[in-house]
Amino acid sequence: EMFQGDLQFRQSLCIDRNFYDKEFCETFPHPVYLGGKNEINKAIENEDIILFWGDIQLNNLGIKKPKVCILFVCSEEPNIVSNNSDYITHCIASSKRAALISCGNIPYTVIHAGFDKTRLTPTETRDSQRKKMNLNDDDFLVGMISRIGDNKRQFWLMEAIQKIKAEKIKAVFVGGGKDLKKLKNMNVRNCLFVGHQNDVANWYLSMDAFCILSKSEGGPTTLFESSYMRVPL
Repeated sequence: EMFQGDLQFRQSLCIDRNFYDKEFCETFPHPVYLGGKNEINKAIENEDIILFWGDIQLNNLGIKKPKVCILFVCSEEPNIVSNNSDYITHCIASSKRAALISCGNIPYTVIHAGFDKTRLTPTETRDSQRKKMNLNDDDFLVGMISRIGDNKRQFWLMEAIQKIKAEKIKAVFVGGGKDLKKLKNMNVRNCLFVGHQNDVANWYLSMDAFCILSKSEGGPTTLFESSYMRVPL
């Protein structure tokens, strides 16, 4: 959705098995592969533009140099440019601050983070969505919608729910990721993990408060979405 016209995403490549979520990848409109150096070189040979983000260190992989290599900078991480400086031709940053901190001498374009309002139309009522979770009217539901992983720190909210020791305060975690099975199997009291969900509007509607605990963010989409849905943050 970032590009219009003749530019199309033809494939995505995940190079870290710990971050490969098959269920989530199946929601993409194009193929998503798990691979390494050989797969990256094949993509470089076949595609006109390589767009990448995340904790990647191309300088250490010894890959071919792409014609155009764009780094998507969505948080303030100076090392991400230095670790990939031999390959980056341009940066796309989600904020001016992220660009100034992360992009160094690489040319950049700022495209401010936004959200798609068309996916925020509920198809359920608040009561019907909460009934699916067996919630009572007086239960207070705190929610997180994000990839399940270390950077998002879902375990902080889990720990808080346990320390509060109030049976009416509960948490729901929407999203997939490498740590989903591990956290789900902990069977923490009053914490519900529902995996990847397409109907996020219904989940926002069911919440009494929304929580963001990430180590770093360049402009979290869920901040804008929860505000649009009028869920206290």
